[in-house]
Amino acid sequence: MSGKNQFLEALKAYEPFDETEKKHQDRVIKLFDETDIPFSREALAGHITGSAFVVNERFDKTFMILHKKLGLWLQPGGHCDGDPDVGITALRETEEEAGLKDLTLINRIFDVDVHPVPERTKNGKLEPEHFHHDVRYLIIANEDEEITIQEDEIDGAGWFTFEEAIEKTPWRPFSRMVDKLKSNRDFYIEWANDPMLRKTSKS
Repeated sequence: MSGKNQFLEALKAYEPFDETEKKHQDRVIKLFDETDIPFSREALAGHITGSAFVVNERFDKTFMILHKKLGLWLQPGGHCDGDPDVGITALRETEEEAGLKDLTLINRIFDVDVHPVPERTKNGKLEPEHFHHDVRYLIIANEDEEITIQEDEIDGAGWFTFEEAIEKTPWRPFSRMVDKLKSNRDFYIEWANDPMLRKTSKS
């Protein structure tokens, strides 16, 4: 089975947290009928991106970045650039944006969200308004590791309790992830302890 089909099967099998997330899941599935290149930013109407809900080993804090252009505290993430292994995209973006290396990806879909991205100019090229079909993964990081931000895109980064994180970013596509983990913490710790799901930044 191709990487594209593996991802689509995993997406279809995913159980959303609420009706809103179910609508996002359906939209991402529909994207595969609308374009042959769902993982590429060349799909201008919308494309799949990968991001990470980063937690510490105690599962009581999350790591956030201050996005330079958006001016918002968010989870790390970015474009797949054609790669259907969206979890690896989330892992790579966390490494690049924060300089963190001691990372463990839990390679199962954690959250799904579709949201608009405003028109902007990047590298001298105008990008029209489009939608990110964002698929999120849990990543466990070492809270004591030194942070080295990607200064051209990031204005700051740090660890926050879940309550502090929601104060900084009450945006529901973010706070839903906090609610999800807090409501079923033991379930996600089981994920984290499953060796079949764990991928380190060195593997």
